[in-house]
Amino acid sequence: MTPDPPTATYVQPSPDPYAGMVMPTYSGCNATNYAVNSGQTPTISPGVFCGGITVNGGGTLNLNPGTYIMDGGNFDVEGNGTVNGTGVTIILTSSTGSNYGIVKLAGGSIVSITAPTAGATAGIPGVAIWADRNAPNQSNTFNGGTTENINGAIYLPSQTVNYSGGSATSVNGAVTKCTQLIGYDINFTSNSYLTHAYCSAMNLPVRDPVAPPKLAS
Repeated sequence: MTPDPPTATYVQPSPDPYAGMVMPTYSGCNATNYAVNSGQTPTISPGVFCGGITVNGGGTLNLNPGTYIMDGGNFDVEGNGTVNGTGVTIILTSSTGSNYGIVKLAGGSIVSITAPTAGATAGIPGVAIWADRNAPNQSNTFNGGTTENINGAIYLPSQTVNYSGGSATSVNGAVTKCTQLIGYDINFTSNSYLTHAYCSAMNLPVRDPVAPPKLAS
């Protein structure tokens, strides 16, 4: 890792910049255990997906702008599965308080997701993926490697994040330029690529934590 600025250890915890964000209300199911199989290329609209969404290898899922709520299920993209979405927020929660889902982006998956921009009327500006803070600590995998580009906040406050994605080159017209990771634990493996330098240029209003105070000499 070559962080810029350098990492600091033994400092006060930074406050959660999304602590005041309120889970949107929802009811019912627009689909249950929604799956995209090999050879299928559906385009879907925002809604409540009870049991989550699975994109199998060889399938392509296109997401219209807005909020996609996984009620008690995973957002799962298998190897050689493809997901495209601009102006999209994916939320993992549970109406029953159990069976909270996780994010599973397998190696070889092709994922290009960009959060809604500032002022967007659909989705949550700046937030690409959000896991309910009431969910237990589970492991989420972002293993898309160089075919994974997620721009916006990945907010998993009570969860473990295993990240080996991101690319500086275009994937389906998207490039990793503004990724923010917030999790209980974050593990970087393989050739991970993450940059947070172009959020303003992309008009993505991610909320950076306030830096802890420093003693003046």
